[in-house]
Amino acid sequence: MFVLQSGIPWRMLPAELGCGSGIRAQDLAGWTGTLQADAYGGYNDLYHASHRPAPVLSALCWSHARRKFFELADIKATARKGRSVAEEISPIALEAVERFDAIFDAEREITGLTAEARHDARQRLVRPMVQDLHNWLRTERARMSKHNPVAKAINYMFEEDGRWDAFTCFLDDGRICLTNNAAERALRGVALGRKAWLFAGSPRGGDRAAFMYSLIVTAKMNDVDPQAWLEGRMTLIARLRILLNDVDPQPMRHIEVPLKIRLDRLHEVVQASMGWTDTHLYEFRAGGAGWGVPDPDGFYDGPMPAKKATLQKVLEDTGARTLQYVYDFGDDWDHSIRIERVSEASPGVTYPRLLKASGACPPEDVGGAPGYEAFLEALADPDHEQHDDMVGWSGATFDPKDARIDRIVERFDQLAKKWSPRPGKPKAPKPTP
Repeated sequence: MFVLQSGIPWRMLPAELGCGSGIRAQDLAGWTGTLQADAYGGYNDLYHASHRPAPVLSALCWSHARRKFFELADIKATARKGRSVAEEISPIALEAVERFDAIFDAEREITGLTAEARHDARQRLVRPMVQDLHNWLRTERARMSKHNPVAKAINYMFEEDGRWDAFTCFLDDGRICLTNNAAERALRGVALGRKAWLFAGSPRGGDRAAFMYSLIVTAKMNDVDPQAWLEGRMTLIARLRILLNDVDPQPMRHIEVPLKIRLDRLHEVVQASMGWTDTHLYEFRAGGAGWGVPDPDGFYDGPMPAKKATLQKVLEDTGARTLQYVYDFGDDWDHSIRIERVSEASPGVTYPRLLKASGACPPEDVGGAPGYEAFLEALADPDHEQHDDMVGWSGATFDPKDARIDRIVERFDQLAKKWSPRPGKPKAPKPTP
């Protein structure tokens, strides 16, 4: 994966199968300008006189050059490898690192200046140090064997015609940075992440990963929350029909949720839509598998963690279009969740969203479907021996046909607010030169 970044805040990270010569030239065909990069040979065609409309100017990275000396002067790393510090640490490499660091320190002082101001400051502060470094490196190199590791580090800056010019062209153009660390940092997430996910799976998977990285990093560079941006433009919405089985009248809900909703959040949505109080365990079931709250002590083989599964992943893995949702294993409330359709999110709409509702949710701990049937009989008959008890227990206003839509909408609004992306801390304004 490669990074292409310009002064305009955007970044593109195309994926490639290898690092052969000429791979990157295709991405910059028809472009000319200054390319800040390492000394990777795949860029050489861009610098050739035959490149059209004109050869690209090479601006090499000083961090890459410094690193070769630093590795020879890293006392801690040498000690970790069990080597003799006095034997392995090169005093020339140490001095080279100190000279590099002085140049880097001077560059930090002029960071944030305009290109013109930075160019002028470099003539006073940086150019003399760069010239001294050049003369010193040439002198030390002449005294060394070509097999000396320090000589190889020095050769990196001089070994080809024009290499030193590519390292020093930043002195003549205030727009050019000393390093390409900004592009290197863009790949940090890739380097860390690949240890977790290992593979893109295929060239197409690599292209998709590069595409997503480009969107996310570019959003960050423009101070845009990438999660909110992606959710607003790429979210697919699942329309669900939820039925509570084995009761009459049968409660039914038509709702919309993001297709990528986690199952632990879908549980909260079902609870809010039906009117349950979330005081018991639950489990989603599909394709012979179950997701819910695992036993924290591990005494029995329970369901897989609902918070680690999404509705979309369950549908893809099982091929199911209907999920079973069981709530309260004592009362055994059995729900059917049918995916009716999947569509793009509607602009300006928050999710979850209630579309339609009918039928009341039974009271908690009523005794399951048989207990609910007995409860309704007692409630409907003033002469029933348990009528007064049931009225007092449930409240005189219970109506089995009333879905209490206002309450569902209120609970959905609370969930949407709880799950909405939180704004990040505002960035401090950049100082004005």
